[in-house]
Amino acid sequence: MHSLEEIFIPAIVLGIIAYILKTWMEHREKMRLINKGADMPKYESNKSFFSWIKLAGLLIGLSIGILAGNLLAETTVLSEDVAYSSMVLMFGGISVFITHTFEKKGVF
Repeated sequence: MHSLEEIFIPAIVLGIIAYILKTWMEHREKMRLINKGADMPKYESNKSFFSWIKLAGLLIGLSIGILAGNLLAETTVLSEDVAYSSMVLMFGGISVFITHTFEKKGVF
């Protein structure tokens, strides 16, 4: 059996690496536009706000998934690995879908 640390620590490290690569690529694109003398595209001021909303929704979904996984592992014959991973992925996905839908409809 795998402990949660063996799953979450590599996921966190990969997430940090992906964020750094994304930021670096955006910086390179901006520098290329500046060198060409092209106008910089105007970024929406709400972009960072929606990013925080999506992150908050994802963390809430993951927390609910962990709680539901614990409940499922304690009350059924499922192993802890299956219970935790299925609930975390399900509630994480649901929360990302909901925040994305709210963003597209302009609720926030």
